[in-house]
Amino acid sequence: MKKWLLGCVGLMGIGLAGCGSGSGSVGSGITGGTRSVGVYVTDDIRTGYDKVWAEVHKIEMTSSTGASTVLFNDPKGKIVDLRSLHDAQGSRFLFLSNQSVPAGTYTSMKVTVGNKMTLFTTGATVGKSVTMNPALPVDGQGNTQISVNLPTPVVVDSSSAKVVVDFDLSKFDISGGQVTPVVKKGDTSTIDNPARHENEDIRGVVSALSGTAPALQFTLSPSSGNPLTVTLDSATTLFFQSGATNPLLANGQKVEVRGIVDPTTNTLKATEVKIEDASQSAESHSEVKGLSGDANSTTGTFTITVGEAEDFLPATSKVTVLTNAATVFRADSGVKLSATDFFSRLSTPAVVKAEGTYDAASNTLTATVVKIRKSGNNSSEDGGSGSNGGNGGNGGNGNGGGSNDGGSGHQGREAEVAGTISNSSVASSNLQLNPVTKFEGFSFAGGTLNVVTTDTTEFRGAQGKVSATDFYASLSSSTKVEIKGSYKDGTLTAVRIQVDN
Repeated sequence: MKKWLLGCVGLMGIGLAGCGSGSGSVGSGITGGTRSVGVYVTDDIRTGYDKVWAEVHKIEMTSSTGASTVLFNDPKGKIVDLRSLHDAQGSRFLFLSNQSVPAGTYTSMKVTVGNKMTLFTTGATVGKSVTMNPALPVDGQGNTQISVNLPTPVVVDSSSAKVVVDFDLSKFDISGGQVTPVVKKGDTSTIDNPARHENEDIRGVVSALSGTAPALQFTLSPSSGNPLTVTLDSATTLFFQSGATNPLLANGQKVEVRGIVDPTTNTLKATEVKIEDASQSAESHSEVKGLSGDANSTTGTFTITVGEAEDFLPATSKVTVLTNAATVFRADSGVKLSATDFFSRLSTPAVVKAEGTYDAASNTLTATVVKIRKSGNNSSEDGGSGSNGGNGGNGGNGNGGGSNDGGSGHQGREAEVAGTISNSSVASSNLQLNPVTKFEGFSFAGGTLNVVTTDTTEFRGAQGKVSATDFYASLSSSTKVEIKGSYKDGTLTAVRIQVDN
């Protein structure tokens, strides 16, 4: 997966939300097996910085008996912009992991971070790289280990214990390009509010899939930590990482789910599910997300003001994205786009996620997939600083919703389908497809798809553009059509419909 610290910027914390029980070893002073403990990151801001990029590797707690328990472990390192995790209302929380922790009383914590972090002072476009104090202990990979005794212990028992552990950045000593951090136990007063939590991308394997599209549920098993229950609804975007159509979930698939983990139910409400290529390794690519700019269809390039990153610590405020003939372009709804259509939509800046191979020397990501994304809950989705609260919705400006053939003037999700006419009525401006042989932009349970046409629908027959009357008159039960439009509540409103020759 993906995502420290800073001098005089604020603080970073990990929230531990315990609930549930099970069998297992016991800590100190409490009996009753293990508890499910959620791990989060937060920050308590100070002015002077726009971005604070850090790399989190491992978080451990030690009980009063000396037993150590791992709460979070990511050898690759999770890249986090701590500066974005605080806004005008206070701390925001980013989910890291959920672990089964022996019930008990925990008196100390050890956090392992990368030995560098990048600080962007206010208005800076190039960050300052600082290293951790070399006097601090390191692990076998050279990552810095920060240990702290907890004056008020963390008690994991049968109740819903919630703890925030802060990196008190206001007390960090930064001098000579080095930083010495201070860690303390923090406040939990807002951790139960889902609106204070960031969207996160979590990879794992699908199992226990149930429901009927679009109302689906499955268990997501990440590479580290306890499984999560994932729920989907009609607002969830479902698509393939590759250029494939007909996105259908199945047990055993590798997926990346974006959404917010409810801190009380441990349920991940998905806003987006990407079905990954079976051969795709989580270690083999980088990702960057933020507001687009400088789009150039001739060179196939654009920039992203970095709001989120994976696999690299951003050194500058913007990253150049290079596309090529092999790049897959997708709209917000998941519909595959041509390169021309994609760059046309970037004429107005939009929130975009790009994944591929990052070259630090040229600060360029060569993209395998680029996708327009709707803005969500995150405070820095446009790449701005956390105190600004983001721009609140660049994804909703039409770039993600299909201003080109995607349902302009209609509510719903941009969608494309192909199939065979099974029934039609010019009087009611309605037709039905069965079977549907291709669909994109929505989750489809199969069977018959209802399609409606309007006064603005463009009709195209075998010889080109025709009237609605002539188009309906030409249809038979075996006519194959392709349709672009807007999908909502089981019905596709056609923007363009043409006979498939």
